[in-house]
Amino acid sequence: MKRKLLALSFKLLAFLFLSCATTQTAPTAPSGAEEFFPLAQGNAWSYDVDGTLVVLKVQTRIGDTANLGEFSYEVHADGIVRNPPGKYVLQSPAAVGREWALPGGGKARITSTDARVSTPGGDYSGCLVVEETDPLGTRTLTTFARGVGPVDVVVTSGSQVTHAKLRGFTRAGEEI
Repeated sequence: MKRKLLALSFKLLAFLFLSCATTQTAPTAPSGAEEFFPLAQGNAWSYDVDGTLVVLKVQTRIGDTANLGEFSYEVHADGIVRNPPGKYVLQSPAAVGREWALPGGGKARITSTDARVSTPGGDYSGCLVVEETDPLGTRTLTTFARGVGPVDVVVTSGSQVTHAKLRGFTRAGEEI
């Protein structure tokens, strides 16, 4: 049971990082998928994952690759790919109904481009929501805030639910 919960928590961390507009003023972001998932070197996100603090930071950014330690993201013209496992976490242009295949037979779909969400890190609107499903029945909903990244992630696998909510986002060069 603990092993399954740890695996589910790791999977949740793997899905963290997308975006939506905040009620706070956001800086001008690049166009495309990075508009909703800014991957500049030094950007950092802190999450409350079912009562546990998790911090993720872009350690290095070389060209189109942002390294976060145990995994990285590649920025492509048509979206952002997480490695491993080599899957798109977001594709652009973002439009409700846009779908793409995931490794292992799963699929992802943008279900909203105007969602609202409140987290300990702030209130966000104009968010993208990506729903991922896999052949084992796991469902992941990731809400991305424009200029911030993933702000809310819910992973459901059977009766297990893991929920991550953004506590804070620090842009490269800002003091924590």
